[in-house]
Amino acid sequence: MKSKVQSPRSRVQGPESKVQSPRSRVQGPESKVQSPRSRVQGPESKVQSPRSRVQGPESKVQSSRSRVQGPESKVQSPRSRVQGPESKVQSPRSRVQGPESKVQSPRSRVQGPESKVQSPRSRVQGPESKVQSPRSRVQGPESKVQSPRSRVQGPESKVQSPRFRVQGPESKDQSPRSRVQGPESKVQSPRSRVQPNFTQLFYKLVSQHSFATLSHNLSLQPTFATLF
Repeated sequence: MKSKVQSPRSRVQGPESKVQSPRSRVQGPESKVQSPRSRVQGPESKVQSPRSRVQGPESKVQSSRSRVQGPESKVQSPRSRVQGPESKVQSPRSRVQGPESKVQSPRSRVQGPESKVQSPRSRVQGPESKVQSPRSRVQGPESKVQSPRSRVQGPESKVQSPRFRVQGPESKDQSPRSRVQGPESKVQSPRSRVQPNFTQLFYKLVSQHSFATLSHNLSLQPTFATLF
């Protein structure tokens, strides 16, 4: 009897474990820190710190796929394909990333005060001083130049003509006596109080612009007196 003893083919296969951890993409909060733009005006210095994009090492951790397989023993019995549950386990992909800190120093556009220095239009107007000097009606002392009233009187010449007692020759005639006597003429010249107008003379001399002549003429007053 031909006995073909054949052990049953036993294809024992460990469970194919495809271990895969859940993908964990851990990412810190993306902090975009930005200080308020301070537009300080001084000299325009565009100071900008280097943009530091700090990023932790991207660690893609993945556990090794362990495919455990026992020795393949081909035991032939009734084909029993025993297969464990196919567990596909995968270690979590941990993409660890530090917080993306986009640190940017405040853009300090420091600009000196744009001093558009424009001297004030100095239309300097002093207070409109309508200075009106008091109307100085400068009047020299009202010199009513009046020459001293020189009442030049010539010497009061009482010219008395000699008394003419004219008598005709007394003729002793035998004729009746005629005592002829001329009229007793007491001839007296009228008193002439001659007074020259010296005011007219003074202005006549002043018009000739010569006070020396005036003094000289005044020194000649006795001459005027002698004339009259």
